[in-house]
Amino acid sequence: SNIGGTGFNWTPTNGLTCASCPVTFATAGNTETYTVTGSTGTCNAQDTVRVTVNPLPAVDAGADTTICLGENTPLNASGDGVSYMWTPSQGLSDTTIPNPTASPIFTTTYYVTAFSDSGCTNLDSVKVNVVDFRVVITADKDTTCSGNPVQLTANTCFLADDFDPGIDAMMWLNISNGTASADCGSMSGNALHFDDTGIREAVTNTMDVSGGGTVEFAMVYGTGIAPCETLDPGEEVVLEYSLDGGQNWITINTYAVAGFAQFTIVNETIPAGAQSSSTQFRWAQPSHSGGNSDNWAIDNVEIICSSSGGNLTYNWSPGTLLNDSTIEDPVALVSEATTFTVVVSDGNCTNSDQHTIEVENFSINVNPAETSVCLGESVTLTVIATPFDTATTYLWLPATSLDDPFSVDPEASPTKTTTYEVTATSRSGCVKKDTVLVTVDSIPVADFIYNTNGSSTIFFQDSSAHATSWHWDFGDGSDDQTEDPQHTYTANGTYTVVLTVSNDCGTDDTEQSINVTGTGLDDPGLAAGFSIYPNPADNQLMVSLGESAVLRVFNINGAEQRLYALNKGQTAIDLETLPTGVYYVKVDWGNETIVRKLVIMHR
Repeated sequence: SNIGGTGFNWTPTNGLTCASCPVTFATAGNTETYTVTGSTGTCNAQDTVRVTVNPLPAVDAGADTTICLGENTPLNASGDGVSYMWTPSQGLSDTTIPNPTASPIFTTTYYVTAFSDSGCTNLDSVKVNVVDFRVVITADKDTTCSGNPVQLTANTCFLADDFDPGIDAMMWLNISNGTASADCGSMSGNALHFDDTGIREAVTNTMDVSGGGTVEFAMVYGTGIAPCETLDPGEEVVLEYSLDGGQNWITINTYAVAGFAQFTIVNETIPAGAQSSSTQFRWAQPSHSGGNSDNWAIDNVEIICSSSGGNLTYNWSPGTLLNDSTIEDPVALVSEATTFTVVVSDGNCTNSDQHTIEVENFSINVNPAETSVCLGESVTLTVIATPFDTATTYLWLPATSLDDPFSVDPEASPTKTTTYEVTATSRSGCVKKDTVLVTVDSIPVADFIYNTNGSSTIFFQDSSAHATSWHWDFGDGSDDQTEDPQHTYTANGTYTVVLTVSNDCGTDDTEQSINVTGTGLDDPGLAAGFSIYPNPADNQLMVSLGESAVLRVFNINGAEQRLYALNKGQTAIDLETLPTGVYYVKVDWGNETIVRKLVIMHR
């Protein structure tokens, strides 16, 4: 303190801010005694003050280290401090002990402050590098056709959050005024819904996207009332990136209001300027009207980047279904649902993932498999897909006689027998084919020919067109339903033969007159009333005589086979035991004799 002094002089001067001021500040590197001389111009006075400099506590946070994501590492602050304080607290088991366990989810620099008995502090830091070594298998298709190739990729640079059941802290550094909810809808479960006053943003952790990649997400803007109130022009959401820890942000895209009345998928290629080893991404709404206004939501956020490490090893299984089980992106050929597993290692860290490829068991059948129509008629052809709703497109060929060649059930009106082929394609791009034969039938046209050969047995031959059934009326009270019958008449005469033919399309008939002259052994030399028939005969020969007579039957060699004494009238002679062949009949009556040839034909 100073009473009346007007001039001052401090010694020594080292470490002082002012050597001639009544008040000065000492920054001493060591303990020091300072003397101050005060003067009134005629009188002097002196005093001393001792500044004791206590040493800083020694502290060493240890060497920087590297761990794999999901692992932990012990930290150890050595030195002579009496207490310690670690920051930041995220991932630490205890911030007040010298040796906490660190389990960071991303690379973090931890600072430790050591305190001495005298209250002095000293600071050191240690960096825990986290190898963010997550593996996610993606496929160019999750459902395929049997035998079709599927491109698999083991993505080791991947961040994703579907906000179910909540926010994944491993992906985000900071989310302001965003909550996991379905207040503005979602793709499934929850989305990240933004509301309330102040900053609205979602900032990712730093990631290595030096190899490029994509940012994909679904987004919706509010179109109603709170909590999904209409977002107005000028209040759009932007996607940005930062290379300096969030100090500066560069816009990738601004999303116009008109495009997001419902959840819309956005896929952005990571621009060249954003491709670094420490890139962050941010969804932000720079301007809005406050709580319960201008709401929006994002869902199914995925950041997939190309693998940045060339020292990774891959082991896929089952390897027998892959073109190479040791590469990042093999091609799979599957015939049934298969789960693929990949184990990836960088020599220190190892991680794995599984992905199932489903096989579409897709088949089709045309109903009916084969059918027929009459000329001028139509038939409906129907594709039956199994499962029933699998097929999405159809193509029928030939198309000229179909009402709709792209329909599942076209109506066919062919003018001739046609084989139709249908090609069906499923949602997964599987292709199946089937055919159907449509036979075109015409109305039948009746016609026939016949051959008498001078005999009573007439051989008929159908020459109709398109007939499938026949009915013959021989004109003597007899009929037949075979295609090419033969008929034996029992009496000579002229007969009208009618042939009626039919098929599914209709009927037709025709008739012809036939003159039969060879039905018996009639002869002008026989007496009136004599008649022997039929000829040819089967099992029975009818003889009608005007008077008594003797009838003998001889074979072709002249040996007598039968002898009959017949009375006047009609007699039936049994020929069943005589073999088929040519015979001679001799008839004797009174002084008259006649011989005629007889043919026996057993049916």
